[in-house]
Amino acid sequence: MLMVTGGHYITNGYSITDSRSIMGIQERRIREKDLRRQTIFEAARRQFLAHGLDNVKMSEIAREAELSKGTLYLYFNDKTDLMYSLLLESLHDLRERVTTVADGEGTAMEKVHELLERYIEFFHERQDFFPLFQYLDYAFSTGAPESSAEACFGVIYELTGRIEQLLNEGMADGSFRADLEPGEQAVVYAHMIHSFMEQVVSREGFLRAHSGFEPEVLIRRMFKIIIDSLQ
Repeated sequence: MLMVTGGHYITNGYSITDSRSIMGIQERRIREKDLRRQTIFEAARRQFLAHGLDNVKMSEIAREAELSKGTLYLYFNDKTDLMYSLLLESLHDLRERVTTVADGEGTAMEKVHELLERYIEFFHERQDFFPLFQYLDYAFSTGAPESSAEACFGVIYELTGRIEQLLNEGMADGSFRADLEPGEQAVVYAHMIHSFMEQVVSREGFLRAHSGFEPEVLIRRMFKIIIDSLQ
């Protein structure tokens, strides 16, 4: 029942002013939770990059994040769950970049060139992603991956689907060869891109020392091989 008393609306015993206050508190708590989760992610990134996943403990991540160890366990079951959640966050970022290009204007070939630039940006901004990518192979081989790992596979399948979509578009608009096998080649290209970039990051120092080439140069060359195969 709705009543007016003293200029305030009352419903079910609560004024609208009270309801707004409650909503404000709930929204603030959500923001604080999201901020704390991001703080944990940033601390985990620094620790994983500096010491490697196997050499980092949850207590060290907690110390880096300036939080208690117990607080970390309110957000993640264990270090593996944290790692896959961190990986999933990066995959969501990559998906957003790829989706923006795939759903944008232009021919399929123009989109592929734009996609290259988005991957280069991702490479420079998300160095933490690639060393963790290898752990998806372990999750798959165990036969019982964590739920967050399964979500990672879902995004990867979606990215592969986006590549297949571009291949079909290119065949339709005449910017790609007409004899492509979109489903098969999408899987090949997805593995080429992600595996090659993972190797370039993990062997960056070796490549610079022994080949003299910068990682970005090699990534662009890899994409050129893909682009040449489309024509």
